[in-house]
Amino acid sequence: MNIRLTMNVLFCLVLLCAVAHATDETPAPAKAQPMLSPEDIIENGPELMNQQNTVVRFQVASILKVPTHYPDGSEHEVLHLAPNRVDGKFTASIEPEFLHQLQSIGIDDISKHFVGKTVTVQGHVSNRSIGGFGSPVHWTYHIALTSCDNVLSVTVRNQGSPANRR
Repeated sequence: MNIRLTMNVLFCLVLLCAVAHATDETPAPAKAQPMLSPEDIIENGPELMNQQNTVVRFQVASILKVPTHYPDGSEHEVLHLAPNRVDGKFTASIEPEFLHQLQSIGIDDISKHFVGKTVTVQGHVSNRSIGGFGSPVHWTYHIALTSCDNVLSVTVRNQGSPANRR
């Protein structure tokens, strides 16, 4: 009787191990996101829509202040990091929650911190159409920076070391 019980226990253990091994699928390593330029975003915008982890690197030429209407009816002036060579067709918006994070760590002058530097940002690509009745529609693309986690690096021009990644 002890041998039969021992055999049943061993059989159950082997069966459990086999089932556990069969269902233990190790997830594939995360595929590295390609580094895109603003031109890549503009050219491939429709295919990139709704991708959560699009990575873009560009040199910030200016900070734009854009009046933005929110679904709750409020309006805020949102700051946008803008490269100089895409005529406003791509920006990275500094959303209010990210602006508060920057201010809480002592970054009050957004222009001083970002303009002239190369940034690598990651986030969700969205688009907006510009145009009215009887005129052609032009699309603009944006990545919303909602937290410090969206900024992968800030590098001073012509220097290889990241500066102030916060």
